[in-house]
Amino acid sequence: MDIATLFGVKGKTIVITGGSSGIGLYMAEGLVANGANVYITSRQEKYLKDESERLTAEGPGTCSYVVCDLVDYEQVQALATKMAELAPGGIDVLVNNAGRYTNGDIETMPDQGFGNDLLLNLQRPFTVTQALLPLLKKTASAENPARVINVASISGNHVLLGTTYSYNASKAGLIHLTSDMAYKLAADHINVNSISPGMFPSRMLREPPADANPLPNKVQDYWKNNTLTIQEMVPLGRTGSEQDIAGAIIYLASRASAYVSGINLVVDGGYLSKPI
Repeated sequence: MDIATLFGVKGKTIVITGGSSGIGLYMAEGLVANGANVYITSRQEKYLKDESERLTAEGPGTCSYVVCDLVDYEQVQALATKMAELAPGGIDVLVNNAGRYTNGDIETMPDQGFGNDLLLNLQRPFTVTQALLPLLKKTASAENPARVINVASISGNHVLLGTTYSYNASKAGLIHLTSDMAYKLAADHINVNSISPGMFPSRMLREPPADANPLPNKVQDYWKNNTLTIQEMVPLGRTGSEQDIAGAIIYLASRASAYVSGINLVVDGGYLSKPI
């Protein structure tokens, strides 16, 4: 049994939403470095252009981009049309990674922010999968299914520090949606799994949406001033790295996980293992 083939992603066509920064970019880096042809999407063309050019130059895979604001349903449909042009042979893997959050205690949580979180974090993984389903079916087979990988969060498993009600609820819903989709898409030879990352540095935390409201002071202290030690929060004593999330995505995108569907893979340095 050839380990390189078993875990190989060379030549696979992979779409990553929210792929220009943070966890999505870490995934793209790991996949391109192992020969995949990756398409990243986000609203911000500058980041997309810079990162896709860098990753393609590093190779050996390629990275291209499509500008898309997933909040806009019409742009989701436009993404599907564009991908049909760019990848007429189909898509091997779809990674639903785009996300956002809104802070606010129960008295001040803005209604629009709450709704936008549910839309982007929970509804859009379903909508984007729906839109790209014909392209996923083109590559799917019983021996090596197509893959949908939803990026959830440990906050979907356990309530975390802060007042991100809508984010926590949306990620819990996404984990459940993953199981539902896995069962119903199995007949089409499409595996659906989720990844729940723990603490990974990302631009979403450093540059929250305009309507996100300030982070609680304790969380600000950790991310901006590092006054909380990593050991207080993560049993393995560090935040996640590019290699940590790359390993998870390569496993779920490769032949190695062809018989794996409906799981939630937690990548959190042991955070959820802590006694409550």
